[in-house]
Amino acid sequence: MSFVTGPHEDRIGWGVLSTGHIASTFATDLALLSDEAVVSMVRGAVSSIEGARLDRPGRIARVLPGRGAAVEWRLEHGSLLLDLDVAVAYGSVLPDIARRVREQVAADVGAMTGLRVVAVDVTVTGLDA
Repeated sequence: MSFVTGPHEDRIGWGVLSTGHIASTFATDLALLSDEAVVSMVRGAVSSIEGARLDRPGRIARVLPGRGAAVEWRLEHGSLLLDLDVAVAYGSVLPDIARRVREQVAADVGAMTGLRVVAVDVTVTGLDA
């Protein structure tokens, strides 16, 4: 999935391209972002939290069918929703790490894309010894 983003004040509207990609039309300063770019933004945000990292892609798919990537995202009504699989250091307080990951990812990805991040769901899928 890819999407186009730019300054919110110049946004004209959202739509789906013939390729199936979600796109936003802007009057100026268009930029196309790929899945890999979104994953890289999320990876950077998560790695800034001590004791947290993105889990290996697809590892959780063996347990929860339908989950294939450590980062899944979608746009709904011009807002970004993210679903993350993270591994944390053994002994970490899981709710604290999950809250910090949510806050950091929302702030970083929102700032880099100019989109409003309305949800960051964090699933702890692994522990690092």
